[in-house]
Amino acid sequence: MRNQKEINYNYLSLSPGMFLKFYNNKRPLKRSKLFKLLVVKFLRKLLIAAGVVHFYVIVRRSPTLFSELFKKFMTPDINPYLLPGRKSDYDDSAHNLTKSAFSTYKFIFAKTKFFGTFKDRRRGRLKRKIARRLIKKNNILD
Repeated sequence: MRNQKEINYNYLSLSPGMFLKFYNNKRPLKRSKLFKLLVVKFLRKLLIAAGVVHFYVIVRRSPTLFSELFKKFMTPDINPYLLPGRKSDYDDSAHNLTKSAFSTYKFIFAKTKFFGTFKDRRRGRLKRKIARRLIKKNNILD
């Protein structure tokens, strides 16, 4: 999360690696879909507790399962949970059934991969070209 006025100040950044210490550092678990859904559910609860409604989404690299994770983020949670500072349970499905709890202004994708046809020069292409010219130039006829 970033402030709208001060674009260089970062309030929150989440990654699946932050939750690994609670699961005895199982590295293959970090790349699993269920673990990413757990992080998204935690982010939703955190933003509801903080009272944040409007935000920008900045995604780095190529997003995996982005549409599914964002859909899970926007749907209300079925089970009620206790928010800090409240005495009663917060029922997300009752509060946010008709409209979404959040509104996003922008999606910014930084450092994405290009999946089209892009021909990149191979490593030895220039050396092969120079070698061909030298052989053609110095060709001795017998």
